[in-house]
Amino acid sequence: MPNADKIASSVDRLAEFFTNQRDGQFIVDFADRLEEITRAVQQHRKGGKLVVSISLSPLKKTADALSIRDTIKATVPEAEQPESLFFANDDGELGIEHPSQRRIPGVERRPRASDVGIDPTTDLRQAAAQATADLRAQGHDVEVTVGPPASADPDLPPGAVVDHGDDEPERPRVVGE
Repeated sequence: MPNADKIASSVDRLAEFFTNQRDGQFIVDFADRLEEITRAVQQHRKGGKLVVSISLSPLKKTADALSIRDTIKATVPEAEQPESLFFANDDGELGIEHPSQRRIPGVERRPRASDVGIDPTTDLRQAAAQATADLRAQGHDVEVTVGPPASADPDLPPGAVVDHGDDEPERPRVVGE
């Protein structure tokens, strides 16, 4: 193992090199990529990789000068994308229903937000209100509630069940109060 003086001298030389490489931008880029990979590894619980490559080339017209290039390559873990199930018909068209599956008379598939014209980029509350109104207009008996869970309210005990009764519309009450 190297002694403490050797380590300190090496750290000083490397610090000088890395802070001068690309006028200090190298060390900023390196730190940013390292933090990006660290966050992704923690979030997705998968491994990541950071590879630094330093290339040195002599300058043709100056004997003592070197051109130094660095490359920082990061392999950042990503979340797995959910899969969708589709069926292909004889014409190669894709659909969500099996082409040879017979329908049961009187049974319809449940409507989805896209069936009633919901734009997924719309505000969630607005989309819920629109979906509720559209589904009711189609004769469906629905109720949609959008909001934080009751446990998100700091005044309520964890896991509290909230009854939004008509007696006090301004204040939800905890069941069992």
